[in-house]
Amino acid sequence: MNPQQKEDIHHRLKQMEVEINSSQPGNERLKAAKVKFITWFNNLSTTGKLGFGGVAVVLGFVLVQAVLKLVAAVISLALLSLLVYVGYKFLVSNHQSNQ
Repeated sequence: MNPQQKEDIHHRLKQMEVEINSSQPGNERLKAAKVKFITWFNNLSTTGKLGFGGVAVVLGFVLVQAVLKLVAAVISLALLSLLVYVGYKFLVSNHQSNQ
C-alpha cells in the first residue's frame, strides 16, 4: 500500500467519522424528548401518575393481544393452506389415477 492510498483511506475514515457524528442530533432529540416526558410525568399528581400508569398497562395489554391475534391468524391461515393443498393433491391424484 503506497502512501497516497493510506492518505486516501485516512481521509475517507475522517469523512465517515464526521458523518456518524453529524447523525447524532437524532439521538439528542430522543434524549431531549425523554427528559421532557420524565419531567412532565414527575410534575403529575399521584392520582395522575396512577391514571397514566393504568392507561399504559391497558394499552400494553391491548397491544400484546393484537400481536397474539395476528400470530393466531397467520397460523390458522397456514393450516388452512396446508389442508387445501393436501385435499387438492388427494383429489387430483385420485382423479388422475381413476382415468
